[in-house]
Amino acid sequence: MEDSPKILNSSSKISRFATCTKDCYGACVYMGIWDDNKIDHPLLQTIPSKKHPFTQGVFCAKYTNKIGSLYHNSRLHVPLIRQAPKPCQNFKEISFSNAWDQLLMKLKEIYYQHGADKILAAFYSGNTGLLSQFSPLRFFNKIGALITTGGICNEGGIAGLRQMFGTYSLSHPLQITNPETRLLVIWNSDLTNNNNHAHLLVRKAQKNGLKVVVIDSRETKIANQSDFFLKITLNTSHLLAIGIIKQILQINGENHRFLFEHVDNWNSVKQIIEKVDIIEICNKIGVSLEQLQSFASLLVENISHTLFLIGYGTQKDRYGGYFVQFIALIQVVLGNIGKPGAGIIYSLSDHRREIRERIIEEITFNYSHTLNQNNSLEIIKLANILQDHEIKMLFIYNFNPASSLPNQNLLRSVLKREDLFVVVLDCFLNETCAYADLIFPMKMAPETNDLVSSYYMPGLSIIQAGPCPYTSCLSNHEFFNRLGLDFGNQIGWSSSILKQFKISSEQMVRNCMKILKPQQRKEIEKNGYVLFFNPDETFFTDLQFPTSTGKIQLHSFMEYFIHHHELFLKILQKKPGDFYLYTPHHPHFIHSQLGEINSQFNSDFLKVFLNPLDIVSIDSRVGERVKVSNQFGEGIFILEVMPSLGREMALIYSGGPNRNPSSLNANHFTNSIPEILGHSGSYFSGTVHISAVKSEKER
Repeated sequence: MEDSPKILNSSSKISRFATCTKDCYGACVYMGIWDDNKIDHPLLQTIPSKKHPFTQGVFCAKYTNKIGSLYHNSRLHVPLIRQAPKPCQNFKEISFSNAWDQLLMKLKEIYYQHGADKILAAFYSGNTGLLSQFSPLRFFNKIGALITTGGICNEGGIAGLRQMFGTYSLSHPLQITNPETRLLVIWNSDLTNNNNHAHLLVRKAQKNGLKVVVIDSRETKIANQSDFFLKITLNTSHLLAIGIIKQILQINGENHRFLFEHVDNWNSVKQIIEKVDIIEICNKIGVSLEQLQSFASLLVENISHTLFLIGYGTQKDRYGGYFVQFIALIQVVLGNIGKPGAGIIYSLSDHRREIRERIIEEITFNYSHTLNQNNSLEIIKLANILQDHEIKMLFIYNFNPASSLPNQNLLRSVLKREDLFVVVLDCFLNETCAYADLIFPMKMAPETNDLVSSYYMPGLSIIQAGPCPYTSCLSNHEFFNRLGLDFGNQIGWSSSILKQFKISSEQMVRNCMKILKPQQRKEIEKNGYVLFFNPDETFFTDLQFPTSTGKIQLHSFMEYFIHHHELFLKILQKKPGDFYLYTPHHPHFIHSQLGEINSQFNSDFLKVFLNPLDIVSIDSRVGERVKVSNQFGEGIFILEVMPSLGREMALIYSGGPNRNPSSLNANHFTNSIPEILGHSGSYFSGTVHISAVKSEKER
């Protein structure tokens, strides 16, 4: 399967391959240097792979301190049991055997009294290891429990692109440095803070003459490094795209042959776009007609040599999947698909997806979680699932819903039900732990054997487990293996079923590796990773797409114009004095993780940021307390200035490390209504009202 860990010298130092499993673009492959004889801190050094063509031998600034996180003094070492009503900050340490007995007793009680369909497993991608995510499903599938489906992040854009192309993986980031790429359009993607490896590729390509256009609602660092920047109103990307397409049509810049040969239903969409009032669009998106015309001309000048990179924030609106479709339509109109130096970069998890699916089936014993399309179990609706299905026992792993899901007031009110027994598996205390009855400490990624399938760089990488110094910590695979054996023995499972829970993580990884071709296995053994494509490869050069006709489909655009466009324009008209709510990730955090090693930025999550002119408009000053409110919640924040923001935008960072269950986070103000096409989170769909908090004397 893999080379044995390498002995570096006559001492006890050993090198092992590892992969960062945080839910981010990088999935950095690195070498860990271990001293297995050290009792407290066996991981000595982490060295990012210089061979990897995307990560290029660097970590992201958010998580360079992997060792500091691994052995942080606030890491959970022993199980905890709740000692007060939910939400609870009073937990008692108990022995693993005591916690395990209580878990088995409660599980058996609910299983027999209420049935397995009152037991729910909720997980997401706090750890992107394939064993970490999917091996627990063997247990939940065998007992007949419910399992959440879907996601909260980029599913809207995925669904939108799939409707058009039959896939959402149309190009890859290494095309950024292709000599044929002359123009790169970065649409709503803060590369510097959230995708530093792509940013490195961009800066390298700029030195060789690449022109860069940035479109965003705030002026990011990459915007300042661009050749052309369009600062637009939040949630108006598709209106900008419509305006650009109309300008392209007016100068006869469309690729007629491409549209005729490879696109269905173009003429119907074209007729609607030609009738659009371009001045009205400019007013709504906040750019001038001259800017629109200049951008359209630049696109036509670089036809067949323009690459689009679309950020995931684009689709965090109720109509976000449609937004991504309209952006992609620009490239379709220009014929910039299936050519070197052209295309659309979004998510790459659909490229050679069959390999990942076969691995998941191996891990779950032929139970493919991704094929479960039960809409009533979509994770974005966790509060509704718990209520509607009358769930009695909830397992949460790789997930912090009390931070990351929308409409926190609703979710937390359901999580604190006394008749809901909540088991949380995690490495650190977080917001969700306040609603747990039992908390089990878990191993961190470098201490587990696992495989990682990156969503931004098609391929597979490996983690070779180093020793964990905390005896009560298990990996997800180990935890649910043990639960399957102990619970299965209690309820009389056959020996053939129990055998499924005796397989070690080392053996599971070996079995999964057999799915790969021999050369692919050798690549992993040699480098710690393998790519499922050639770095110089261009996708869909034959222009045959996995749709019903083999052509690009545009029927969903008609659905949008008929059923949604007018409603969207009404929603866009916010009330006077309200602000569009923008809740991006913090530059030093990944979702709600890394608070332990980046605690110097914790105060940023207590602030609401406005454009300087907006601070004047609400008659307040920087540093003052203000009330933020909407139909979902209200709370007090400290007012702070952010000149890079567009007007009438309020920024509150999401994913903060505020572990106090009474603390607010950005998602106390976000809408739980999911995005339409992919049913992910529509986090940027709402508005908030901001008002000064007057002192007693002023009142």
